[in-house]
Amino acid sequence: MVILKISTGIPGFDDVLKGGLEGGWSYLLKGEPGTGKTIFGLQFLLARDESVYISFDEVYDEVKLQAEKFGWDISNIHFVDKVKEMDVLRADPLFYDTAAEIAEFVESITGLKEIENVERSS
Repeated sequence: MVILKISTGIPGFDDVLKGGLEGGWSYLLKGEPGTGKTIFGLQFLLARDESVYISFDEVYDEVKLQAEKFGWDISNIHFVDKVKEMDVLRADPLFYDTAAEIAEFVESITGLKEIENVERSS
């Protein structure tokens, strides 16, 4: 059986992973502030022709500033800012429901896919 490998955009890391991440899986990148999650994510997305960056913690201007420090052009990355929605949820722990967040997140991605299909058929 052939296993699809997806490049992380980081050659040395791809070597460690024997070609990249295994396709068909979801990966969670988690860590303390300043550990390189955004930089890793941007490198991964920049290795693609077109991609979507959905942020729950950083607004677009913060992400753009980090990219500019490396001289990266992130104009091919579609940015979806969910920071305000997360701030509302975090403000009231009574309504903070991880399952609901995940469902909403999946719906937002599905919506983006539908928009993409409409744009491509136009």
